[in-house]
Amino acid sequence: MSKNNNRQHHDDERVMPRELSEQEEEVLSLFAQLAEADRRHIIRLLQALRDTAR
Repeated sequence: MSKNNNRQHHDDERVMPRELSEQEEEVLSLFAQLAEADRRHIIRLLQALRDTAR
């Protein structure tokens, strides 16, 4: 596939995304859970840093 055709293919996917499979939905959900856990962990670390800086 040429570079131009490859770019066009990606553009088409952005305009009209395909439906996700059940497995892809599950993976997406797991990533969202990890991101939320990371966010909470970072907040706790920042609070601990703030508390030790006092």
